[in-house]
Amino acid sequence: MSDSVTVGIAPVIAYQMFKAEGLSNFAPYTKTFVENLLSTGMPTNPADLNLTDKGHDDSMGVGLKAGVIWSITDTFAVQAAYQTEIDMDSFDDYSDLFAEGGDFDIPATIRVGFSWAASDRLKLHFDVEETYYSKVASVANPMTNVAGCPTAGLGGQAIENCLGGSNGFGFGWDDVMVYQVGLEWSPQGMENVTWRAGYNYGEQPISKENAAINILAPAVVEEHFTAGVSYDLDNDHQISVAVMYAPEKTVTGPNLFDPTQNVSLTMDQFEIEVAYTF
Repeated sequence: MSDSVTVGIAPVIAYQMFKAEGLSNFAPYTKTFVENLLSTGMPTNPADLNLTDKGHDDSMGVGLKAGVIWSITDTFAVQAAYQTEIDMDSFDDYSDLFAEGGDFDIPATIRVGFSWAASDRLKLHFDVEETYYSKVASVANPMTNVAGCPTAGLGGQAIENCLGGSNGFGFGWDDVMVYQVGLEWSPQGMENVTWRAGYNYGEQPISKENAAINILAPAVVEEHFTAGVSYDLDNDHQISVAVMYAPEKTVTGPNLFDPTQNVSLTMDQFEIEVAYTF
């Protein structure tokens, strides 16, 4: 838009794959099971439900991403970006597992930050990003919603609270705010080498009440440490190597289906990445 303001906008095309096995014990808590039981008086064979052991299913979706960079000075810039919720096709083969008949949209995100060139060889970056998991029912609906399902034995009469219903329980994830800081450094006399390091922190989205269902999605790590290096080749190509380590984090909570038990989720992560740019 000017020498100091750049605006970008782009469509986002997303593709997802999903596969689940061993979830047949959840069959009595599905909307389809309850509807058949109420209409025929007969239980439904788990194999006849779109719940588990259906192999890979996939979905496509579209969204939009937009952002702006304002270079306030030659060395300091601020940025903001927003990605809409990506409207995905439903996982039809798992319509009795996910809320809203298998719907599993990708949540919206918003990010703001700044970059500062401390020198010709050192750049610092900081940004804050929020992901709106609470707006996607299959991710956000808490496990306690099952109490309203008629077959849960807790006096509920809300069929939509059963799995696959509009209020069917999901993973109970909260929105997540992530704080990220990074630096880039090009050593003197090594203009074709760039070193990078970063750290981010975001409180994990799983409450102890939802620990049991998150056996399927144990995203409990909160910190990520990263480091990497890029090497510019003579043909304008580039090769990069990066590593990431997320320290161990544990969440423990009661098993809603058996209050005498607790469920503990523990995760740490390590990644190594190699990229070639041309």
